[in-house]
Amino acid sequence: MSIKLRSVFHSGCFLAIVAFLFMPNCGWTKNVARPEMYQTATDKWAPGLLEIRVFAVGKGDAIFLRLPDGRVVMIDTGYAETAPLLIKNLKALGVEKIHLLILTHHDSDHVGGFPYLIEAFKIDKVAQSYDPRETGKILIEPGTKLIDAGGVTLTVLGPTQAYKDENDLSLVTRLEFGRIAVLFAADAIEESISNLLKIKRDLRADVLKVPHHGRFKGFSPRNFFAAIRPEYAIITSDEKAGEKPEGSVTRILKELGARVLLTDELGDIQFLSDGETIDLIPAGK
Repeated sequence: MSIKLRSVFHSGCFLAIVAFLFMPNCGWTKNVARPEMYQTATDKWAPGLLEIRVFAVGKGDAIFLRLPDGRVVMIDTGYAETAPLLIKNLKALGVEKIHLLILTHHDSDHVGGFPYLIEAFKIDKVAQSYDPRETGKILIEPGTKLIDAGGVTLTVLGPTQAYKDENDLSLVTRLEFGRIAVLFAADAIEESISNLLKIKRDLRADVLKVPHHGRFKGFSPRNFFAAIRPEYAIITSDEKAGEKPEGSVTRILKELGARVLLTDELGDIQFLSDGETIDLIPAGK
């Protein structure tokens, strides 16, 4: 084949390929023309992103937040016996300082690791729930913003009053980042949940940390879950220790369209958000 004919042949092939790529009815062309539609989200935190990790600490809560500006927030600390692994995991994530530590209430599965975290990390600020055993301590006023910077707010929703049951005294908080909302319901149960519904605060959330490990002992949380309508519902549970969620709770969540995520099945649960969408990151990332 002459050089001239080879050039014409190559040109024809090139034009045919271009025409194929831009055929309007070719499904593959969408991948080429708009590759961003097919890109998966990053699995690592970067400035501008919000990271949420719910650590698997048995039937306990230890929730890590890395804010878009890099600050670190912890919600609860798990048990004393799970503290060494929690500290190891936090250090593996590069944590040197905790800017805000929230202790939602004083049960051992939420605050047991607190003395160990104090020794392991510098902690700038601690926000604690009301404890009727401590005189002179008052409720954090609902509506108080524990964080309000960098496009992120973390607002206290409850408790709205003092209750006899310490679980109902749990600090319930709602995080907003752009269009994304996450509700951390700690161990709130019947009275606290009922009052949250009565005062008609905005409870909608893309992600819900299900209260009291999915165990309500006869009280139906259906109306509460319906007000939230989460895409993801996280339950910190430990079936081996006999602490699995009630079947009715998981059934209600699924009926409302939530994907139920259990820490005793999945291990640590991680999300990343850019404020427009929120992505569940597969385990092991």
